[in-house]
Amino acid sequence: MSIIIKSTRIKTKSGPTNISRHLLDKIEDNEAIELIKGNRQDMVEAFDSARNKAGKPSKYALRHWIVNSTEKMNDQQFNRTLQALADEFEFNVDDAVVVRHTKEKDTDDKEVSNQHYHITVPEILENGKVLSDKKNYQRHEKIARTLENEFGFTHVVGRHNKAVEIATKDLNPEVSAVAGKLAQEPLPKQKYTPKALQEAKRNDIDIKKLCRIAKNECDGIKNYQEIQEKLQPLGMQIIDGQYKRKDGKLTPVIATENGKFVIGSVASILKMNAKEITDIIEQKENSAINLHLSDMPVSEPVDMLEALNNGPVASIFKNDVENDVQDSVKNRMDMPVSKKSFEDVIKEEQEKLLQVINAPHPDLVEESSMTIKQRIRHEFKNQFDDLKEKKKDVIELKNKIKYLKDNSSFFNNNKKTAKELEENELKEAMEKAFLLAMALVKNIGHYLGLCEGVEDIDLLTQSEREQLLIQYHESELAEKMLKNEKTREEGIDTIANRVAMEKTAEIEKWQNRPEAREARRIYNRLGNLLDQDLDDLDSQGVKDFMEAKEEADPYKAMEAVTGSNQREKEEYIQNLQNEPDEPENGLNKHVQKVPKTPTFRPNFG
Repeated sequence: MSIIIKSTRIKTKSGPTNISRHLLDKIEDNEAIELIKGNRQDMVEAFDSARNKAGKPSKYALRHWIVNSTEKMNDQQFNRTLQALADEFEFNVDDAVVVRHTKEKDTDDKEVSNQHYHITVPEILENGKVLSDKKNYQRHEKIARTLENEFGFTHVVGRHNKAVEIATKDLNPEVSAVAGKLAQEPLPKQKYTPKALQEAKRNDIDIKKLCRIAKNECDGIKNYQEIQEKLQPLGMQIIDGQYKRKDGKLTPVIATENGKFVIGSVASILKMNAKEITDIIEQKENSAINLHLSDMPVSEPVDMLEALNNGPVASIFKNDVENDVQDSVKNRMDMPVSKKSFEDVIKEEQEKLLQVINAPHPDLVEESSMTIKQRIRHEFKNQFDDLKEKKKDVIELKNKIKYLKDNSSFFNNNKKTAKELEENELKEAMEKAFLLAMALVKNIGHYLGLCEGVEDIDLLTQSEREQLLIQYHESELAEKMLKNEKTREEGIDTIANRVAMEKTAEIEKWQNRPEAREARRIYNRLGNLLDQDLDDLDSQGVKDFMEAKEEADPYKAMEAVTGSNQREKEEYIQNLQNEPDEPENGLNKHVQKVPKTPTFRPNFG
């Protein structure tokens, strides 16, 4: 296979936390996580847009694509893939968040890529419409076949190649011809479904690794008993599955030792055809019959049974049984407690490291700008109402003054009254409104942890009031609070967006703190120990590594690997230094001996 594209729609009610953590924080599931485009806040804002969609909230907030390629894509090829998705589904590439994951390969083939890409795009487009989801499976395969042809990759025998053939017949006859041929070929057998993969993760089972181990251990073996003997030490076995074949017999599957989790069918994991599976079923049935016969008790004369149960020898047998039970209990008490395995110790250490890596920020909780705005409106509702009343008083006074001026004459005192209102009541009303607006801004800032707040305005001194009035005229946000409702909302947006971005930046800084980076580094190194190839170590390294494994000391094993790598570097440099000088390039004189790496131990609390 080559390029596979899948997508899911992330529901608005699920919130941004789960998807952002899945893409950016799950270091335990990936060897490396690279944020290529966009940021965490972009995903948070997509949920804001979905919640505030005109008319009614959108059911979905994000479209999540996974792009997986057998052959490794270069940056140019991936950018072409992203643009192809954008053109097909009509979204803006600038709105996409792109994350590249590097994972352990599900095969020993070194040519197969161990990288895949995650792409998220807001479901709500800039024009307010929802991203198209019509016939997305067929559209994904059309993009994949087109790009495979363009990049010179191998092709996938997919379920929708017939649809791809028809869709590309006029636009790209070459791709259409390829899809037509692929549509005639049988679909490849699936080892496990995506649902099974997720269930395995929830049960802490590495289904990919188990499939690979089972295939490697049983490769070429067609005998049921031999396969069982190979699988049992690995904690696996062959059992009957839940699906029936055409002959009415249940399909054999490979499951965990307790039979509670099915890893996959024998046919798909061990690459067997229908006849070979039929032979496995027959061998399994014969094995079960033989096992049943061997367990049946040998019949004895009735009088002998009675003698054993009721005769004088019965008490002898009873005493022997009691003694055997006592000896068994004593032996179990005397047995040493089995020590933890190398793998168990690594798992325990990784769990400790994950607590450091995933530790929540001590003071901050990630939230969107929309959530912050809602908190502000709720917390300061009364103050906003007061400010609205003060503004209403100012407007009424201005209207009254205007009316007096417009209707002034020689026969009345309207002009004088208007002037008195301007100099006294209007000035006082405006000052109160200004003070309240500035106090509201400062109190919102204090509520969000940005600045000091303001006490009750009536308790302020004249000097403090004057200072607050000066600050009002210097504050664009305070002026917005006194304008129309739309402008006031823009002001709240400004402060909410600022706080949301600062919070996100602080949380990302926390997640990238030195001890978390160190924990990630050690976590990855511990994981690498489980698949350490001894052929990559020198003889001393192999000896040290096996000794550390026997002692179940992963950090000593790390030192063994580091030491072996260091010796290889030193030997390589020594060989370079011993080579004849080559004056024309002068490289050798710049070679320096690499200092020996110090003993490795984690250096965080």
